[in-house]
Amino acid sequence: RALGLLERVKKLRLQPDMVLYNHVLSALATGGQWQAAMQILEQILGDPALEPNGSTYIAAMAACGNAGEWEKALGLMTAMLDRGIRPSRVAYETLIAALDSAHQDGLAHEMRVKINAHAPDVVHL
Repeated sequence: RALGLLERVKKLRLQPDMVLYNHVLSALATGGQWQAAMQILEQILGDPALEPNGSTYIAAMAACGNAGEWEKALGLMTAMLDRGIRPSRVAYETLIAALDSAHQDGLAHEMRVKINAHAPDVVHL
């Protein structure tokens, strides 16, 4: 349904904003549709009018983590940092959940250490 809404907005020649895209990504995460979420993220990154934020990456990481794609989730954290977006506590917790689910205990521990050192508690939609 979320993808359908996004397509209707585009058919009406309206420019979807980041709030809509983030909601679509969150819905895809809930549904475990990591590939669709990654495609949406690519659309966002390819549109100079859009600026992904922490919530964008959190939703994409959740989609990957929910599908067992922990390496993709880890790559998204790296991409987020490369774009200069400071990860929130929620971003780290999302990645840790993906790592825990995949039994990546060492990496999960590293992220827990980083949470305490770096992560603010605020998330922006």
